[in-house]
Amino acid sequence: MNMESNPDKNAANDMQLSGPVSPPTPAHLLDAGWQAYAQHDLAKAESSFQEALRLDPDCIDAIFGLGLTLKAAGQKEAAVGWFRKAAEVAEYIENRVRGRMIHRLAVGHIHDIETGDWNLEKETWQKQG
Repeated sequence: MNMESNPDKNAANDMQLSGPVSPPTPAHLLDAGWQAYAQHDLAKAESSFQEALRLDPDCIDAIFGLGLTLKAAGQKEAAVGWFRKAAEVAEYIENRVRGRMIHRLAVGHIHDIETGDWNLEKETWQKQG
């Protein structure tokens, strides 16, 4: 059966669209941002991540996502600023493994932008005293 010709399905869709719309949550905005980033819709990704940050200023996923989005858009100086913030905020993430991972990725992107080399040997391979 063709779904478009199913009146019950169309009525359900109409009801969903006409119902009350709840305000977006940071999680919904992150999902929208990552989906837009994956589709290379950088303007939508940037606005979704910015809106998530408006609701949760320390949202590491939005901070890092904004850095990636701006890097992809060629706004390297702005991207470095967001990656620096991601590296800083990552130090306070409760899940230490995740925090270290995000920190290394952010530092790698900064190095990549500034020197063309991820240069993570110190960050990744050397044991910290």
